[in-house]
Amino acid sequence: TGSAYFSKATRNGIRVGELLGDFNLFSEKFKSIVATHLRLFPSIKVDVDAELARYKDYAEKVRPYVKDTICFLHTALRNGKTILVEGANAAML
Repeated sequence: TGSAYFSKATRNGIRVGELLGDFNLFSEKFKSIVATHLRLFPSIKVDVDAELARYKDYAEKVRPYVKDTICFLHTALRNGKTILVEGANAAML
């Protein structure tokens, strides 16, 4: 959890859109993030090439589930669909 908040606070995390976009750009950002973490935690061992191969596989598995939600919702509304919206309003969620 700490790493996730670190990435959020420093705004250097990876977003799904980056994973599904240009994989070369994603790879460069991933390598940069790994380099930063290795400076902070030198005992961590990371096989960058193996991790990038895993992420490339994840990208293809996730791709069908990622949509332009604004377009998706507008289309659903135009087609008479009902939309249920849920929000997390508590602190630290």
